[in-house]
Amino acid sequence: AFSLSSLPAVSQSMACLFGASMAFNKERAVIQREYESGVTRMPLYFIGRITADSLLWMFFPFIYHLIVYWISDLGGDSVSKYFASLAITLLLIQVVLSYTYVVVALIKHPVASTVVLQIMQMILTLFSGFMVKLDELGKFWIWIVYLSPFKYALPCFTVTIFWNTEISSPSGSTVSGVDFLNDTFGFQHDKFWLYVGLLFVLGISGRLLGMVALSWKASRTKENQ
Repeated sequence: AFSLSSLPAVSQSMACLFGASMAFNKERAVIQREYESGVTRMPLYFIGRITADSLLWMFFPFIYHLIVYWISDLGGDSVSKYFASLAITLLLIQVVLSYTYVVVALIKHPVASTVVLQIMQMILTLFSGFMVKLDELGKFWIWIVYLSPFKYALPCFTVTIFWNTEISSPSGSTVSGVDFLNDTFGFQHDKFWLYVGLLFVLGISGRLLGMVALSWKASRTKENQ
């Protein structure tokens, strides 16, 4: 149940990553020519592109989560858990979307950017706290942990699903779902809103960085021609 609870968030963020990168790479040559001719400005294009993608990648995850949540019985019959987990999923996707545009803005070659995005996805997921014990990491790697949106989104997602539930132990005793997450993975429910706030910070920072990177890269390309 625990691994299944995080599946919708991870799978939809991966779909967003590749979908957004492919859409941008198809437009890039056209937008570059329009920028060089003075028809458009890169910051304006970036705002329009990411706004359209943000709306698009709210629709598909909504449909996917609607199906997976109720078929898999993730949160029982709780409608509030459905909307709370959906909100966390959508927020995670927006952060991943921001990271995607930073990468594709800096790397023009579609294949190279796709490879980098795949590696980035694996690393950020690996350092989310699910697969690696974060307290055993060396100082060199710890910065990746704090930049991983999965570190903040997946605990929030699972706490939402396990809230007000009881987990049966092999001995026959029961423990609350929140205590189970805290004892097993160190997920503290009192940090829920802090993590939500950090996801907003990562999403906004990524968008700003992506806009700057795209404008800089387009300017350099124009100068070198």
